[in-house]
Amino acid sequence: MTRRFLVLGLALALGGCTAPMPGERAQAILQGTPDPDGDPSVVFLAMRTKTGGGGFCTGTVVSPHVVLTAAHCVDPSELGGAIADVRIYLGAVQGPTAVQDTRNWVVAAETHFDPDFNLDGTLTHDNGLVITSEPLPRTPVPLLLQPLADADRGRTMRLVGFGLHRYNDDLSYGSRYETTAVIRDFNDQLINYQGNAQSICNGDSGGPSLLAVDGVEHVAGVHSYGLAGCIGLAHDSRVDANLYWSAPYIDGADPGFLPPGTGTAVDLGVAAPPPPTDGGCAAAGGDPSLAGAALVLVLLLRGRRRALVTAARR
Repeated sequence: MTRRFLVLGLALALGGCTAPMPGERAQAILQGTPDPDGDPSVVFLAMRTKTGGGGFCTGTVVSPHVVLTAAHCVDPSELGGAIADVRIYLGAVQGPTAVQDTRNWVVAAETHFDPDFNLDGTLTHDNGLVITSEPLPRTPVPLLLQPLADADRGRTMRLVGFGLHRYNDDLSYGSRYETTAVIRDFNDQLINYQGNAQSICNGDSGGPSLLAVDGVEHVAGVHSYGLAGCIGLAHDSRVDANLYWSAPYIDGADPGFLPPGTGTAVDLGVAAPPPPTDGGCAAAGGDPSLAGAALVLVLLLRGRRRALVTAARR
């Protein structure tokens, strides 16, 4: 397993608490549409390790101080070392002038990831958070607080990310793209969806799948993994199913932002989960849609690439 730090031709002076970008768990929006203005709260994340490695992911501003992303983007074991810093890029398209403008970059104060995240096992709980000291100049995107329902199968979600929009072209990522996909199925942790020619690809990891509720888009899923070649089925970590872990951190960073009781056992209608644990750093049931197949699952984090061949769970 090799690590690559892709520079994009940019001179980035990274510092702070970085979020690990695991090889390729989340993908970029392949064959998508440029999205320079429509989703300013979907941001680019650049992580650097203390050994000089790192990676790039996508995230979503979900409260004034908090960006939601994938666990594999901020797990040091996936980045290849302890985090040195994580920076949040607030622009939509990277260019020499925009990248060099320090006003477009915010250094993170903390990163956290769900301690139940397991890359080599169930591929679930792929949720991470990037927290800032100062409020981000973006309007937070609401989280899907209500559980997914049977009627949501067959509905269309909108996918957003900064990943590759041309497969195997490392120069085709770093700009925000969007596309749509249909929910094929979901279980207690994952959403399974598929577009036509479009899909998430490397660098889209951590980005949002947006589902409309009463005419307002909510973050329903966090881009997690897909098939080799960035085609066909892809999978997100469910936001609603992991509120028990994420809500306490959001409440800590932005007290009163979420409705009272969000993420509690009573709210979710499940047995009381263990209290959240740290799994972060400070700055200075099987999937029914996969039965009977052997799949190459690609974790889409730019900078560190990892392919898993796994037997489908039954």
